[in-house]
Amino acid sequence: MTSERSNGASRPGTAPKAATPDGGQLRLLLARWQQSLELHARYAALDDEHYQHVQPWPKHERPARWIIDLARERAASLSRIVEQRAAEGDRAFLEALEVMGFLANLAGLQGNERFIPLAAIENERRDVLAARTRRPKRVEEPKRTEEPTREMPRVAARAPAAPRAPAPRAATTRRVSQAEIDARIVSDAIRLLGWGRQWHELGDLIARLAERPSAPEVRRILREHRAGIERKAGISPS
Repeated sequence: MTSERSNGASRPGTAPKAATPDGGQLRLLLARWQQSLELHARYAALDDEHYQHVQPWPKHERPARWIIDLARERAASLSRIVEQRAAEGDRAFLEALEVMGFLANLAGLQGNERFIPLAAIENERRDVLAARTRRPKRVEEPKRTEEPTREMPRVAARAPAAPRAPAPRAATTRRVSQAEIDARIVSDAIRLLGWGRQWHELGDLIARLAERPSAPEVRRILREHRAGIERKAGISPS
């Protein structure tokens, strides 16, 4: 779901707003999330350079398109449930959701960069979107004449210089250990299972994420750590 981190909502030490009996505050929050996710769906076509400048983002890992689509589905589903419970007059349910949203921001979020930051239409940089679609004009160089003149006689063309061999590039990328790779995949699996994904889907989904190994390697790691993953995700061993 779209995180409220970008505008600092629900900081520790602040009291939650009083729950509205008809769920009005909850509807406003859901509307903000849904608008943000629609913007993220549009930004999915941007390259990394333009994406980083289209909104004043907080520091985060860019969400994959399937994560955005999943969040859109869940937000739409939650919106339908809220409208149904509001029509039934279930005020206790609406108030519980508002309190849960407050507590999730106050105590539930962890210090990682894997979330979908809140995007607001008023913060969108239209110039960044326009620059992406604008093609640079090709500048044609003036043609040079080789005809000799009285002031400038013809000069024999020089042989082109041999290209220099490129200097060896220093290795700056740190080698990621197998233990770190395993820990990332275990964390991915626990999170996806918590979002309702099935075990057989995890291999392909995790392999699509950045800096993850191929699907066969991911499945091998999942098999080795399956007991621990299911225990942490609260799933009974099959």
